[in-house]
Amino acid sequence: MKHKFYLIIVLSLVSLAAQSQDRSKKLFPKAKKTGQAKVGDTFLKQQWYLGLRWGVNLTRAVPEDRFSTISPLNFEEEETEKDYQDYNKLGVQIGLDFTYAFSNLAISLQPTYIRERFSYSNQFAWQDGGSTGASLNLDLDQDNELEYFELPISVKYQFLEGPFKPFVQAGGYYGFLVNANKSVKFSGTDTASGGENTFEREEFSVGASDLFLTSQAGVFGGLGFHYDPGNIRLTFDIIYRYGLHNITDKANRYSENRLVGVGDVLDDLSLRNISVNLGVLFPLRFLSTTFKSNG
Repeated sequence: MKHKFYLIIVLSLVSLAAQSQDRSKKLFPKAKKTGQAKVGDTFLKQQWYLGLRWGVNLTRAVPEDRFSTISPLNFEEEETEKDYQDYNKLGVQIGLDFTYAFSNLAISLQPTYIRERFSYSNQFAWQDGGSTGASLNLDLDQDNELEYFELPISVKYQFLEGPFKPFVQAGGYYGFLVNANKSVKFSGTDTASGGENTFEREEFSVGASDLFLTSQAGVFGGLGFHYDPGNIRLTFDIIYRYGLHNITDKANRYSENRLVGVGDVLDDLSLRNISVNLGVLFPLRFLSTTFKSNG
């Protein structure tokens, strides 16, 4: 009796497997030798990707309105302006990449942690108007480091079919300030105390989050390429980012006494940024070679 029962179960499973195979043939007709499934051109041209991206960046700070702790009386105001060094401090970024691809177009959301750095310097000089000719010259170098959590959205257009796909992209971003720090190093030459003495003070750092707005927004454009060696996608791109507004908190410009005491206050600034990025993406459907999407 038991043998008959087991036989009935086996025959039932074989029957279900045969029916299931028949249904799968109807849903997925026999693939061509190229490995393409005839499920519908529109369906096959779509793909979702999830992955990781990281890279490095260089930043330029563009002053809009300038400010100083000194109000000149007998010299030009331009002499108090800071000297900005463009694209000279290396920053980093790392984030996720959620991409929807359809044919030659792709839309990506890329939550990213980014650290941007820029620097500037200014000089102050005092000279005795009498016969001694004594003078004091101060040189200040400031390194600024900003950390944001950003939500960039980009649209990409790729040009070629096959494993190697160049693309152009454009989009916008909105970022939330996570942290900010400033480090100040100053040195100088003193002839007022007898002889010529050169000195250099120890660099100090301060938290500077209150000096900047809590968010920033901008637009970007760039180019790059995808490479599909199999069931993953490797990406490389170069992006130019353009900040749309001032990032300095005007209400707190003079709030940090240690900085004001050494003659440093922030100008109104907007940021420009160049980044180089690498990424690896994983398709979220058709991971087998038989039913791989062309997205």
